[in-house]
Amino acid sequence: MNIAATEVPVQVLAKVCGCNNYYRKVIYSFVDQYHSLCVDKLDILSAQLNACKILLSNTNDINDKKIIQNEIHHLEKFISK
Repeated sequence: MNIAATEVPVQVLAKVCGCNNYYRKVIYSFVDQYHSLCVDKLDILSAQLNACKILLSNTNDINDKKIIQNEIHHLEKFISK
């Protein structure tokens, strides 16, 4: 049996990783979702967008902010399709 809808929204953490500005990117990790077998793609994208917005508000580095804003732009464009 697959769980199609969960009571708790998908929780995702976003982090900026990489060793220099050229290879830096945003990565994501799920937070304690062992009970969710099936999650809608739109729910995952929305959770990633929310995680990026939280990360952006807590970031002080200008280069990281540019990377996160670019990721937000791509996610919003993909969600709007």
